[in-house]
Amino acid sequence: MVNILNKIRTNWLNILIGFVIFWVLFSFLIYPNVNILFSAFTYNGKLSLRNLNMVLDSSRAIKGLFNSILLAVTLSITVNIVGVFIVLVTEYFEIKGSKFLKLGFLSTLIYGGIVLVSGYIFSYGENGILTKFIQNIFPNYNAGWFSGYLGVVFVMTFSVTSNHMIFLTNALKKVDYHTIEAAQNLGESTFGILWKIVLPILKPTIFAVTILVFLTGLGAYAAPLLVGGREFETLNPLIRALVYDSPGISIMLSVILGLLVIGLLITFTRIERKNTYYSTSKTQARFKKQKINNKYANIIINVLSYILCLIYILPIVLIVIFSFTDTNAIASGTIRLDSFTLKNYIEVLGSPRILTPFFNSIRFSIVASIIVVFFVFFMIIIKFKSKLKAAGLIQYLLLIPWLLPSTVIAMGLIRTFNTSSILTLGAVLTGTTTILIIGYIIVKIPFTYRILNAIYYTVDDSFENASKSLGAGKIYTFRKVTLPTVFPTILALIAINFNSLITDYNLTVFLYHPLHRTLGIDIKNKTDLMAGGDVQAILLVYTVILMVFSSIVLYFAYGKLLKRVEI
Repeated sequence: MVNILNKIRTNWLNILIGFVIFWVLFSFLIYPNVNILFSAFTYNGKLSLRNLNMVLDSSRAIKGLFNSILLAVTLSITVNIVGVFIVLVTEYFEIKGSKFLKLGFLSTLIYGGIVLVSGYIFSYGENGILTKFIQNIFPNYNAGWFSGYLGVVFVMTFSVTSNHMIFLTNALKKVDYHTIEAAQNLGESTFGILWKIVLPILKPTIFAVTILVFLTGLGAYAAPLLVGGREFETLNPLIRALVYDSPGISIMLSVILGLLVIGLLITFTRIERKNTYYSTSKTQARFKKQKINNKYANIIINVLSYILCLIYILPIVLIVIFSFTDTNAIASGTIRLDSFTLKNYIEVLGSPRILTPFFNSIRFSIVASIIVVFFVFFMIIIKFKSKLKAAGLIQYLLLIPWLLPSTVIAMGLIRTFNTSSILTLGAVLTGTTTILIIGYIIVKIPFTYRILNAIYYTVDDSFENASKSLGAGKIYTFRKVTLPTVFPTILALIAINFNSLITDYNLTVFLYHPLHRTLGIDIKNKTDLMAGGDVQAILLVYTVILMVFSSIVLYFAYGKLLKRVEI
C-alpha cells in the first residue's frame, strides 16, 4: 500500500513539474514569438500583407534593411582581418611585448555595448579628446569622419574581435606542431606554412566566428544608434524609432530581422559542415611560436601590431585619465597639473540621485542572473535525471533565444503582455519592471544552458551512486554531492550574466520602466548630451567603475569557466 501511495505521489509530482515547465516555456519562449509573427501578418483579426506592403513602400525601412546587411557583410571582412591578425601576432608569431599586446586586444572584454561606443565617441568623436588634439596640430582635420557608415564600421571592427581572441586563440593552441615541423623540414616558408597549413586547420573556427560577427552586425544597435544616426540607420534602431509612430512597420521589421537570422544560421551551418579540416596525429606536439625571418615583414607586422593596440587602449586610457580631471579639462580636452581632482568620484559616489540608475541595474541584473542560472540548472537536472518524455525537447526550446535578436524578443514580450492574459493570471506586464527582468532571463538562457550542460557532463556518476548505496536519499545526495561539484560554475555564471546585463541597452530600451531608468539608458542619455563637462564627468566615472568591476569578474569567474569547459 505504501509503495502504491509513493508511486501516486511521484506521478502527481511529475505532472506538476511538467505543467510548470510547459507553462514557463510556452508563456515566455514560444507564445510571444509566435504572437509577434501572427501580428505581423494580420490586420483587424484577419490575415493580411498590409504590414509587409507598408515596409516595401517605406524607403526608410528598405534603406535600414540594406544598411544592416551591408554592415554585416562589411564586418565579416574587417573584423576577420583584424581579428585573425591580432591572434597571430599574440599567439603564432614571436613578437616583442606580445603579452602587453594581448592585454590591449582583450580590453574590449571589460567594456562593451553602449559603454564602449560612448568611450569611442569620447575619444574619436567630433568633439572627442583625440579629435581636439589632432585639430590643434592640423586645423583642417575632418572631425566629422567618425559618423555614419565609416564610424559604425570603425567602432564595431575593434569591439567584436574579442570572439577571435577567445575562440581562435584556443583553436590555434591545439594545432599539432608536428605538422608545422614536417612542413619546415620540406623547406616551406613561415608564411607558406601559415597560409597552407595553419589557416586551413583554423578554418572551421574562423567560419564559426564569422557567423557570430555577421549576426552581430545584422542586429547591431548601440553603434548605429549613437554613431550612425539617421545617416546610417540599421534595422534595430529603426524598429525602436517606429515602435510607436508606425507599429505595423516596426513589427514586420522585427519579424524580417528574426527570419533573416534564422535563415542565415541554417545556411551557415550547412556550409560549415561541408568545409571542415582537422589536424590529427597519434602524439601531438605542443605549439611553439614562429619567428618572422624576413626583416622588413617583421618590422611591418610589429608596427601594425602596436598601432592596433593603441587604437584599442587609447579610449580606456583617456577615459581613466580624464575621469580624474575637472569639467573644464574634460570640455576642452586639455590637461594641466591643477586639473586633476577627485571631485568627480566624490560627487558621483556620494549622490544617491546620480547612482539611482546604477542601483536599478544592479537590482534587476542580479535578480535575473540568479533566476536564470537556477532555472536552467533545474532544466539540466530534469534532462539528465528525469523520466519526462519531453526532456529531450526542452533543450531545443531553451535555445530559441539564440535564434532571435533581442529586438524580436522584446517586441514579442511587449505585444503579448500589453493586455491582461491568462498566461500571467490576468496581470499586465508591459510597462513594469517585471517584464524587463523576464527579458533579461530569456536572453541569457542559451548561454547559461550551454555552459551548465557541458559542466554537468563532467559530474562523475560514481560519487552519486556511492552516496545512494550508503543509504542517502536523492535530496541529500544532490545537496552534498552533486551541488558542490557544480556550485563554483553556478557562481561564475551568475557573475558573468550579471556583468553583461548591468549595462544592457539593446533589450532594456524596449522594456524598461521610465521611472526606473537603468545604467544603459542613463549612459545613452548622457552620451547624447556630451557637450556638457558635468555630464561627461559622470559618464567617465560610470565607465571607470564598470571597467574595474568587469575586470574583477572576468579574472575570477570567466577564467574558471575557461579552465573547465571550452566555450
